[in-house]
Amino acid sequence: MTDYQDFFEDNTKTESNVSLKESIEKYTIHYKWFILSILLFLIFGFFYIRYTEPQFDTTTTILLKKDKGGVLSDLTLMPDMGFGSNNSFIDDEIQIIKSIPVVSSVVNELKLNVKYYNRTEITKRFVEVYKQKPFELMIKSNDSMSIENLIFYIEIQDQNNFVLIDESGKESNLKFGQSFNLDNHKMVLIPNLLMLSKYKSSYFKMEIKDFDEVVDVLRNDLIVEPISKTANSILIKLKSNLPEKSEDVLNKIVLHYINDAINDKNRIALKTAEFINNRIVVLNEDLTKLEKNVEEFKTENKLTDISSEAKQYILGQSEIEKKINETQIQLSLVKYMRDYLDNNPDELIPSNIGLQEPNIVLNIEKHNQLFSLKRNYLKVSTEFNPEVITLTNTLEDIRGVIVEGLKNQKSSLTITLNNFKKQDNIVNSKIGNIPRQEREYRDIFRQQQTKEALFLFLLQKREEATISAVSALPSAKVINHAYTAKKAVSPVKPMILLICIVIGFIIPFLFIYIKNVLDTKIKDSKQLEKLINIPILGNIARGENSERIILKKNDRTTVGESFRLLVANLEFLLNDTKKCKSILITSTISGEGKSFVSSNLAANLAFSGHKVVLIGLDLRVPKLDEYFKITSKFGVTHYIKDDQLVLDDIINKIDGIEHLDVINSGLILPNFIDIIKNNRLNDLITQLKEKYDYVIIDSAPVGLVSDTLLLNTVADLCLYVVRADYLDKRLLEVAEKLKKDKRFKDIILLLNDVDMNNFKYGYGNAYNYVDDQDKTASRFSKMLKNIKKK
Repeated sequence: MTDYQDFFEDNTKTESNVSLKESIEKYTIHYKWFILSILLFLIFGFFYIRYTEPQFDTTTTILLKKDKGGVLSDLTLMPDMGFGSNNSFIDDEIQIIKSIPVVSSVVNELKLNVKYYNRTEITKRFVEVYKQKPFELMIKSNDSMSIENLIFYIEIQDQNNFVLIDESGKESNLKFGQSFNLDNHKMVLIPNLLMLSKYKSSYFKMEIKDFDEVVDVLRNDLIVEPISKTANSILIKLKSNLPEKSEDVLNKIVLHYINDAINDKNRIALKTAEFINNRIVVLNEDLTKLEKNVEEFKTENKLTDISSEAKQYILGQSEIEKKINETQIQLSLVKYMRDYLDNNPDELIPSNIGLQEPNIVLNIEKHNQLFSLKRNYLKVSTEFNPEVITLTNTLEDIRGVIVEGLKNQKSSLTITLNNFKKQDNIVNSKIGNIPRQEREYRDIFRQQQTKEALFLFLLQKREEATISAVSALPSAKVINHAYTAKKAVSPVKPMILLICIVIGFIIPFLFIYIKNVLDTKIKDSKQLEKLINIPILGNIARGENSERIILKKNDRTTVGESFRLLVANLEFLLNDTKKCKSILITSTISGEGKSFVSSNLAANLAFSGHKVVLIGLDLRVPKLDEYFKITSKFGVTHYIKDDQLVLDDIINKIDGIEHLDVINSGLILPNFIDIIKNNRLNDLITQLKEKYDYVIIDSAPVGLVSDTLLLNTVADLCLYVVRADYLDKRLLEVAEKLKKDKRFKDIILLLNDVDMNNFKYGYGNAYNYVDDQDKTASRFSKMLKNIKKK
């Protein structure tokens, strides 16, 4: 593992130990942004609450009734077969209430796909109008349900005239009641004279939405749920900004649901009655023929009564014949039903005609119920609808079950009939002495009796079917008609404001968090201490002036105080000897304020009474000339190249700063390394150490060039400048590597350009106090100048 990897491994361990207080202070220092963000979002929340239309909950409650004589009551007796439970019954009814046929009927009746919006006077917003509209749009086209998302505008002129504006902006002057064409559809506006006067000069937006889309939206918005698990009551709920509209919608949905159930019952009863009537006509013809046969037989054989001696046998035989008649009736009903199924493959199946097999009756009623549901779907969709296809397949399966049941019933009845006939033959053998005429008469009479019993039975069933059709009861009872609560369910003011506060807090928090995570720059000395194991001499505050200047002796700014504190720390650090101290000042990269620190550190040491010389050894990008305005022709490079020059030839005195001399770098030559390695440079620095208290060396950035590393022998101390909010943390490995490799005798850090406003305690308060004094002095100086002018 390299030194750099070791360095970053240590840093990771150190950064994980950041205190909670420091983490919180990263955000609290930006409290103004939090306050501003929260205020802005609260203002947005107030506007949202003010201009958002309130939503209200409209509810209605109905009680479901099970059909005691129908399929529903039979299903409840068979929970073991996977259907028929109370929950299944309620779930089925909920699906019917939300079904496409029911909802489509309501949308069509109330014209919910046509919306009226009135533009407000102040905010110019379009607000939907329901009952209080000044006119009614009538669509004369037969295919009005095919209109898809048509928008146009109406500007009312007076009670007779209006301006029609289509989507392209074309205007047409029309009268109320006058037909007009839009998108190949003929329309007319019917005025509401009672309301028209209130909307004079009003501007309306008309929107005709796709019919199927409106149906789907309403089905999704409609909430239908049982009140409890054990009750048969259902709660229907709809949220809307127009209570009157939602109440009408719910009332109409309940009405159509109840009426559709009644119509289904009536259709089944009428179909049954029709079937029975057809059979009665056939039976009536058969009875007429049999009665004529009896009459002819008695006339030919001169018979008037049954022989008294056969009464005993006949009484015993009558019970058997009754059973034979009942069995033959059931066989006839099975045959009739089988013929009906073969001739009517896609029709309702007559129910309650007297079949005694409960499974067949149950399947017939189940078939009719699903057939009615399929018919409702076909009103608003095609045979290719997935739900219609599913219902068709189910109906075919049920019809097949019914046919198979009839086949099995016929076989069972045939066996039963044969058994009864065997018993009848036994009885007949006992009455062998009965005259042939009487036996023949009994055969004819038995056929007549069977047909007559069946005829009377069908008459009774026809009356029952007719009564059932007339007296069909609704399958549900309205407990509570549609009612809208007075309190709006949205927007909820406390919740909206709370959300705005939370969002207003989270956004600056996330911004600061992301900024801190992505920011790889050095921020302050605390962070610097955690990242590198090199002592920090001090901080240089960030100044308001970005120009390259030398601070005055009594400068009271935070920058001036920073340099005075730096001088004090430096004197304390180097007070163990009276020898000349040579301080090399460098940085990792250019732009970190190395020359600024060198110049002002030298000036402040001179202000303290020390003899200081500042020598510019940044031979590539010299900057000392810009700070001290040096006009001398000679510098370090001249001295090294020209043996005739002496020390006094290159020293520059600085006006206004006693005890400070400056030696600039001189000419910029290509052979920098040769100049640095020249012995004449070492001799120059030796002479300077003998003459001055401090030798300040302004060198090149050590992270970019190797010039500075060659000066390690002449420097007692390396002052390594790190600029806050400028140097990447990862570049600190350069300074760390220099210390580990011992490239300098001693190395110490100086953090430059620190934003003191980020300090909550310590330097921040002290420097703020100095700033206040300085500002007060400035104001006082301005007052004196104004007095002198006057």
